Amino acid sequence: MYTFGEICAELFPLSAVKPSTIPQLCLLDHQLHMFLLMPLWSCSHLSQKRLIQQVPGYVPPSPCFPEFSSIICVISLIYEMKNSALTMKRIRIRQVDAFTDKIFGGNPAGVVSSAQGLTDEEMQSIAKEMNLSETAFVLPSDKADFRIRWFTPKKEVLFCGHATVASLHVLAQEGKFGMDKDGIFNYRIESMVGILNVDVMKEGPSTNVVLQSPPIELVPEKFKNNELTQALGTEEADIENRWPVMRDRTVDYLYIPFKRLATLRNLNYDYNRLEKFGEKHGIKGFTLLTTETFEKNSNVHSRFFSPYYGVKEDPTTGSSHGPLGAYLVFNGLVKLEQGKVEIRAEQGDIIGRPGRMTVRVTRKEDGKLQAQLISQAVIVIDGEMNLP
Repeated sequence: MYTFGEICAELFPLSAVKPSTIPQLCLLDHQLHMFLLMPLWSCSHLSQKRLIQQVPGYVPPSPCFPEFSSIICVISLIYEMKNSALTMKRIRIRQVDAFTDKIFGGNPAGVVSSAQGLTDEEMQSIAKEMNLSETAFVLPSDKADFRIRWFTPKKEVLFCGHATVASLHVLAQEGKFGMDKDGIFNYRIESMVGILNVDVMKEGPSTNVVLQSPPIELVPEKFKNNELTQALGTEEADIENRWPVMRDRTVDYLYIPFKRLATLRNLNYDYNRLEKFGEKHGIKGFTLLTTETFEKNSNVHSRFFSPYYGVKEDPTTGSSHGPLGAYLVFNGLVKLEQGKVEIRAEQGDIIGRPGRMTVRVTRKEDGKLQAQLISQAVIVIDGEMNLP
């Protein structure tokens, strides 16, 4: 079933509105006049003015010659609709599940792979409309191969791992930056935390992304009395006191070890209270971790909260896992072999979006730890968004 507008658009394309075609179109008038004249005449007045200005040879219809009215009304309305469509900005946008190879798993992110020309306000509005934990915008760069910016519905963030993985997957599927064939590709990404190195291994529809985590700087962190556990809505006895609470100074995330997976499963924190605690201590994200896991081959399970960025809970958090892997090495929970170790990490099971990734931790020549995240992604939605 076609709508009236679709039929009109098919019968009277704008390209056909020429002096030589107008008289021919009027031959259809007697069949259309009774149905179209009255409802369309008044609403097409503005469109007729535009036709006078932009269509050579066009003379507006006179009420004395109603046989011209209906057909011209149709043409003018179609012209008006097409003129409006041409002036509206439209972007292509995807929703991608990262840290999984299955739809409806991992962590969803929005990706605009060609964001050149968008303002900061437009990027923030797009992220708010997508209403995902982060939306990524790929931009040109004069410092690296390209630049990525990340926005939550609330504000711009320094770095986002899962939206970066999602972006690389989209770029690979689009065949951009030389990825129009299978192979291994290396890129440098400009970000607010410096230049990030990433490897992409493309094989048909499958894409594996190896993302370098930003520099890691873990330091012990202590708080007065039960201040932290009260903010999290848990008890001191639930905290694993054999290992320290630590902060990563690069992204200002806090790492809190728990004894039991059941505690993480049942935890239900007060958003406003944790937000105030974070504001007081300059903490932008909270990573709750335990070595009890859902799968036997996993090393760690975590949950991540970030009231600072307006994220009540993130399903699978790339930016937290580099320091998380280093935390496990630093505190002897996993051991390096020949200067490196690969850690199997899980997150999101508790909220019904299981995500998995491998965290490769290595020790650099200066003794500091660095991490890489190895994961996949899958496109869930591919569409367009209209901007005012």
